[in-house]
Amino acid sequence: MTKPIRLLFVESAPPLVEPILALLRQEGYEPICEVVDSEALFRAALGGPPWDAIFCAHPVTRLDPLTMVRKVRERGLDTPFFILASGESSAEFLIDAMRAGATDYIRRERPARLLPALARELRDAEHRRARREAEAALQLRERCIDAISQGVVITGPRSEAPGQPDCPIIYVNAAFGRITGYSAAEVIGESCDFLKGPDTDPSVAAELRRAIRGGQSCTVEILNYRKDGTPFWNNLSVSPIRGEKGQVTHHVGVMTDVTERRRLEEQYRHMQKLDNVGQLAGGVAHDFNNLLTVVTGYSEMLLHDMPEDDARRACIQEIHKAGERGTQLTKQLLTFSRKQPFSPRIVDLQVILRDMERLIRRLLREDIELATQLENCVQKVFVDPHQVEMAVMNLVVNARDAMPNGGKVTISLAEVNLDAAYARYHPGVQPGQYVMLSVADTGHGMDAATRQRVFEPFFTTKPKGVGTGLGLATVYGIVRQSNGHVSVYSELGMGAVFRIYFPCAAQPRAESVELPPSQVQFHGSETVLIVEDDDAVRSLAGSILRTHGYNVLDASDPAAALRVCDDYTGKIDLVLTDLVMPRMNGTEFAQRIRSLRPGVRVLFTSGYSKDAVHRSGAAVSEETFVQKPYSTDSLMRKVRAALDMHLEA
Repeated sequence: MTKPIRLLFVESAPPLVEPILALLRQEGYEPICEVVDSEALFRAALGGPPWDAIFCAHPVTRLDPLTMVRKVRERGLDTPFFILASGESSAEFLIDAMRAGATDYIRRERPARLLPALARELRDAEHRRARREAEAALQLRERCIDAISQGVVITGPRSEAPGQPDCPIIYVNAAFGRITGYSAAEVIGESCDFLKGPDTDPSVAAELRRAIRGGQSCTVEILNYRKDGTPFWNNLSVSPIRGEKGQVTHHVGVMTDVTERRRLEEQYRHMQKLDNVGQLAGGVAHDFNNLLTVVTGYSEMLLHDMPEDDARRACIQEIHKAGERGTQLTKQLLTFSRKQPFSPRIVDLQVILRDMERLIRRLLREDIELATQLENCVQKVFVDPHQVEMAVMNLVVNARDAMPNGGKVTISLAEVNLDAAYARYHPGVQPGQYVMLSVADTGHGMDAATRQRVFEPFFTTKPKGVGTGLGLATVYGIVRQSNGHVSVYSELGMGAVFRIYFPCAAQPRAESVELPPSQVQFHGSETVLIVEDDDAVRSLAGSILRTHGYNVLDASDPAAALRVCDDYTGKIDLVLTDLVMPRMNGTEFAQRIRSLRPGVRVLFTSGYSKDAVHRSGAAVSEETFVQKPYSTDSLMRKVRAALDMHLEA
């Protein structure tokens, strides 16, 4: 049976092709050939159906064989290319031809070598083609697997050897990385156990292991953990991959992040457990409030028209009070939480915030007032507007959730200058002009422990299933990515103020210049209570502190200081107290003041040296002691350090 073969000859003397064709026919080939003798014809021939082999004579009139072979390879063709060498073909030429991409050369005077060389190259070309097709098919499958949203993980066979991972991972797709945060390089060769964490159900993990060991398919929902430590619910389907003899060689797992679905299911289950009032508040709160409006409205009308001495008045008043309590109850039960690459441009925050105002009002409940103060800012900033919107929404939602019984949210803009003194005590802040975006609420506020952790990922004070702990962490990340700075001021019962500082885009920010210690101005705005029995010293310390922006309270002895604490309703941030005073020394006073004002910082001062103070039994440290006589610089350095040490602790 003849074997068809397509051959392209580059030959200026076509009769010289016939002996080669005859030789091929004798071997059982059925040659289909074309002979070309110009570059144009050669290019046209390459543009048609593919050739099984190309033969180029040397020498050939008007053509350069080296150019011909290069043109073939530049087109990406893997076609075997033979040089038909003559007596004029030097060894140097043949070497150059091979380097240019020729497959082999055949000397016309020894044509017998043609057949095995052609058979070899046709076979090798077929192998290369098959390999390319297999690789292309494999790449297509990998692209398809990478394109799906589910994570795919393939593990190797189980290992009983000690110290070896059981079912080591040999492949993961891109979605696996998106879901877990781990790259392929980090997990290849590892067991999947690294996805388990402290709250992973051992019984579910055991069920999965039993199925794998038994060569069975299994689908479970298991709590796994991402690289950053956050848990996620994983709908995992594992199936065995079997070899030709039916033995299990590998396992494939398909994982889907069903955290959101589980969260919705948990919310639904929680709603089912609520009492009737809770169900009404969650399902038909609007209608329920309408009913309460009728109750309270008519009861008010009855009370207005009813004489003061009417015996029924007390009953109507109780009805009215019950309606008001019901209204407040529905408001308390209607609290919701929701959460949303970096493309910065110069933007006007006024425009962004005004465009967001309707959205912000929808985020807030009807019992929360929204106020804006955006007019005092003309500077622009270089930020990603979408990320700014996300940050603002997270802050607004945080403010809303801090006011379950209603309140007020104030959003404002201002142009501020952060100087070197401010930057000195706020690492990462560069001095310069900034636009400050402030979101303030009148909610329940935060204590010091909460303030210290408020920007930590996954930290939340909300009940389980209500908050994710990512809202304020997202704000922090957005601000830092924008080369900005964010701070929070809050006290329990006094609401909270979040201030975001974005560098102005209108002018370059000033370089950070480290001033000599004597030139640094340790300004602040905190409240300091001075307890000093020497009038002159007390007056001096007060003047220094006021000059640096502090709010100053003073007392001549501990008893007077305790009265100041009772009378002053604001926060006292620091107590500057003498150690040696009549009737009560400084350490005893510090214990009393800390019991009255938890969290207050205390800075001791004395004319004695620190060592002498230690020998007297007073427990002071380098950070909490300033020795008299003190200079303005030394006093302010200690005051500022004591205040900031507490904030960073």
